[in-house]
Amino acid sequence: MPTAIPLFIGREKEIHAFEEILSLEHKELRVFFLQGPGGIGKTWLLRRCLEIANGRKDIIVANDLIDMYSTNNRYINGVIKSVIQHIPQNELPAEAYNKYQTALKIYEDARLGKLDQLENGQQVNGVEDQMSQSEKVEYRLLAMRDAFQEVIRSICKEHILVLAFDTFENVQNGPVGKWLLSTDGLGIPGVLCLIASRIKPMEDAPGTRKFPYLPVSRLTDDEALLLYYKYTSS
Repeated sequence: MPTAIPLFIGREKEIHAFEEILSLEHKELRVFFLQGPGGIGKTWLLRRCLEIANGRKDIIVANDLIDMYSTNNRYINGVIKSVIQHIPQNELPAEAYNKYQTALKIYEDARLGKLDQLENGQQVNGVEDQMSQSEKVEYRLLAMRDAFQEVIRSICKEHILVLAFDTFENVQNGPVGKWLLSTDGLGIPGVLCLIASRIKPMEDAPGTRKFPYLPVSRLTDDEALLLYYKYTSS
């Protein structure tokens, strides 16, 4: 369950925009992109959006934000593991998830040069017999990422999957940011990505998908005072 927000004031425009995109038919990846300076309240707004989505029919919500400031999320395989970890365990489709775990184990063994046998004793795919070590690693990397996408597709056959990525500016214009929002990453019908970043999305970079973004401004003076009084009196 997403972390509860004890106090939340204002942001009616942003919440309305989120509820609108949440209600759309999920024929493709949807992105709710919040942009604003540090300390403006983007993280709390992301958490509030997760709260709103949580418990709604046919929606599976991440159990918390995925913080792209973490060094573990600065590379694609780390993000894949984070996404899986942030999906509620009871919502992971058993068959697809087990295949992902197997593919992940084989990939990690390939990186270490230990591709003799699978855990269950079966021989590894004979396709790799003529491959170099680097080719085997690449082959198994792609298989692991395909298995990850199958987990997401299995979820999205009957549900909307809502994920939230904070401090996205750390990866936004690099390989991780581009992969995450591409068809090789989370560009799957039924996925709704909530993103908070200090910088605007690049609209003219080669290979970059174009998404609308919502600038987040500071609270009004009245909203800020109300939040202060509620916070100090709670």
